[in-house]
Amino acid sequence: NKRSGAFLEGDRILAETLATSAAIAIENARFVRDLNRQTEELRLRNEELDAFAHTVAHDLKTPLSLVTGYADMLRENFDVLHPDEIAVYLKQLIDNSMRMNHIIESLLLLAGVRGASHVEIEPVPMHDIVVEAMTRVEFMLAEREAIVHIPDDWPDAMGYGPWLEEVWYNYVVNALKYGGNPPELRLGHDLMANEQVRFWIEDNGPGVPADSTILFKPTIRAQRSNERRGYGLGLSIVKRIVERLKGDVGAENIPDGGSRFYFTLPAAPPEESSTA
Repeated sequence: NKRSGAFLEGDRILAETLATSAAIAIENARFVRDLNRQTEELRLRNEELDAFAHTVAHDLKTPLSLVTGYADMLRENFDVLHPDEIAVYLKQLIDNSMRMNHIIESLLLLAGVRGASHVEIEPVPMHDIVVEAMTRVEFMLAEREAIVHIPDDWPDAMGYGPWLEEVWYNYVVNALKYGGNPPELRLGHDLMANEQVRFWIEDNGPGVPADSTILFKPTIRAQRSNERRGYGLGLSIVKRIVERLKGDVGAENIPDGGSRFYFTLPAAPPEESSTA
């Protein structure tokens, strides 16, 4: 309300009151938005915790029951068992104990990824990471008589080496579980137009469901015709790690049969890339 080129005192007070009210409204809206975001994050974390608890309780139950059963059998019948039978029971004890230990290690890794306040993102020599991951699964590859195709050259990417080794390890283990007989694995990479690198592994299994995102949830196992039960956490580990590294994960069917699991990361700048 302008009169004679000057605001009256009442106009000034009204303007200040309106400005203060607007500032309070904006601050309240920001507070409500932040509160809603935190509430949603808490809800998702609680759902995830429930899912992990269900998965662990379910998957620890079987090996724990087997360990108890074989140990009890050895205790009651040790004197009459043939040495070969004793060896079989002991192997079962060891195998199932290792399986339980693997589940626990997976949970600790998941917790570590979630709880890490800072991760040093740097150029990672993906060639070396793949070699380390494949070394960890040498026994499984030999046991399944797997055929593996790995390129000699790999681009570097921005990430964290120890975590990316876990990504490759879990992808390879998943491909061995759900691949054909014998499994044939093909690892590779594609340079993307947006300065990203897409790394992938293909298998010769029956493929993935249309909604492949469910495979990366801890309570879901792929329902494939040749399913071999796993502990259900491997792909969850992959998803959490890659998302912490500002990348994406996914799975898709490939034209000639089988599936492709992939993850994307920022490409390392040429001047920072190391020689593989």
